[in-house]
Amino acid sequence: MSRSRKIVNLQSFIEFYEPLHSAFIIWEYIITFEEERRLFWRTGKISGAVILFVLNRYVNLGALTYQMANNFIPLSNGVRYILRSSVKIC
Repeated sequence: MSRSRKIVNLQSFIEFYEPLHSAFIIWEYIITFEEERRLFWRTGKISGAVILFVLNRYVNLGALTYQMANNFIPLSNGVRYILRSSVKIC
């Protein structure tokens, strides 16, 4: 298989599975929110574990939201450039 054909196949794979992956992550956030609230937010204490948990969970959610918006909402090239240069995720 040629290199260009492999790239096309990889792109098709990503386009097909990316929305599915995003849906699973969002579903996991929804079904575990009650447990998160009970374990982390009821005590009201901020510890290193809480900080790591919040960074891991919500930075990932922010990156996923950015990625979904970038892929599914049509943006002009100028707006896309501004977002990419300010966020530095790409």
